[in-house]
Amino acid sequence: ASVTEDAGQVEASGTTGGTGTTGGTTAAGNLTVSLAADTPAGGYALASASRLPFTKVVFKAGDADVTIDSFKVKRGSSPATDADFATLNVVTPEGSLLNDSGKTLNSDHEVTFTENITVPANTSKTYTLVGNMAAAATMVGGNVPSLSVTSVTLVGTGTVTGLPVEGNKLTTNDSLTLSSATFAEGSAVGSVTKQVGATNVLVASVKLTNGTTGSDAKKIQMEKLTLYNAGTVADADIASFKLKYNNVTLATASMVNKYVNFDLSACGDDCILDKGYDRTYDVFADLTAGSGRNVNLDLQYATHAAVKDVTNGVYITPTDNATAMTNTITVSQGKINVTKVNNVPAGNIPKNATGIELASWNFNVIGEPIDV
Repeated sequence: ASVTEDAGQVEASGTTGGTGTTGGTTAAGNLTVSLAADTPAGGYALASASRLPFTKVVFKAGDADVTIDSFKVKRGSSPATDADFATLNVVTPEGSLLNDSGKTLNSDHEVTFTENITVPANTSKTYTLVGNMAAAATMVGGNVPSLSVTSVTLVGTGTVTGLPVEGNKLTTNDSLTLSSATFAEGSAVGSVTKQVGATNVLVASVKLTNGTTGSDAKKIQMEKLTLYNAGTVADADIASFKLKYNNVTLATASMVNKYVNFDLSACGDDCILDKGYDRTYDVFADLTAGSGRNVNLDLQYATHAAVKDVTNGVYITPTDNATAMTNTITVSQGKINVTKVNNVPAGNIPKNATGIELASWNFNVIGEPIDV
């Protein structure tokens, strides 16, 4: 399949617009929307596939920062039906999902994403429209749906040019059975209290199982795992998180807005599971601060894990049984130990003397600063 040139998306000399990431000059405060040069080519949309890329869209700002308040994505082409999709979503330039759980098409074959996107002046950002495909029992094989951005609303009075932007058609295929994956709580962590300042503290344990059935020896591969802190510690309270398997660190991450995002794209064999096998991954943290607060990590949504069917080369949506794990780690307050030390020798004190050392003590502060 190929991308068909649309005059509404192609730059004309001296105008706004532009294609790919190198379109023409955009007026200050305005936004140009275009189709990325590397937008996915036509292929197959397999039943139950997740994060399936349909369209790469470039948002380009002019001489001032632009904030997108909302934008609409439409399912188009024919033959096609909304029932081919379970939900739609958008992958950010960082590889995360724009919306936690995805959006369901309405009666106008559209979804609206309301998460704000800021594009700095004179820069471009590329977002990918993806489909979470329906199960084989619901999908109609042989359809050719497409996804497009049809409307963008900005914060402020700027203008938008280049719409609509439509990607290539993908052919639905309901005849293949994909791998199966399940997340659950791994080793029990329970409710424990740890001293502030403690390092390498076990804060969560997650088990991934390849539950594929049948004669096919399908492998699965975990490429991303995002955990949500339902506890009360602040982002800055934890110096770093580490994801380990067999005591080997696979990835490190910081907590940002209560989310801990482990990038496992370079993990290799430790993140690949054969059919019928499971692996337990442990999460450790350094408790830099946060006295009186707690850490409670969960896999909030199945879509927060990127798991791939290695055989068919597509992502799948795992079953998520790790939404409410029993792993509450409370950070205790700092403490101070005071001990007498014999640094002052015995002797006589001269009359009218000043600055005489009388005794000495050692103050050992653990975990956090303490005012005495």
